[in-house]
Amino acid sequence: PVAPVEKPVTSEMKKVKCDGVVKSGANKLSNADVQLMKGDMVVGNAQSNMNGQFNLEVMMGEKYTVKAMKDGFYTKTENVTVPATAKEGMAMTVSVEMDLKPKEKLKLNGVVKSGSMVLEGTQIQLMKSGKTVEEITTPKSGSFTFQIYQDEQYNVIATQKGFFQKDMLVSTT
Repeated sequence: PVAPVEKPVTSEMKKVKCDGVVKSGANKLSNADVQLMKGDMVVGNAQSNMNGQFNLEVMMGEKYTVKAMKDGFYTKTENVTVPATAKEGMAMTVSVEMDLKPKEKLKLNGVVKSGSMVLEGTQIQLMKSGKTVEEITTPKSGSFTFQIYQDEQYNVIATQKGFFQKDMLVSTT
């Protein structure tokens, strides 16, 4: 009798697909950022498509954390353990469903003044994590309104020619 030939297991053979969907209730969420983590290290990234679907590659026998994030929603993490073996001839896919809870929407209202004088034409910039979320110029009333989310931190920067720039921290936690 001839002994069966064993193929060496390569790292390519140990890679399997991790397919997932990001949703909020029954609604699929597009453009959500998805991270694949081992401990504190990010080992893969994806973004959900218009159907909320994403694809990552994982290794058999490993443990991961999948983290989904989208503006206006709480971050969700799921632990995933990939089986070490698969039935011969069977393709293995690991599936993950990420159901994100929406954050409460809030309104940030303000009026730009110097003493009792209302300032028209002030540039107001709403910033989050160093990135501009929205920018407006105040009308005659000097007023501005932004939609923001609960449990976030923002910077509001007011700039007007002839005045010092004003930077305010707004926390909704």
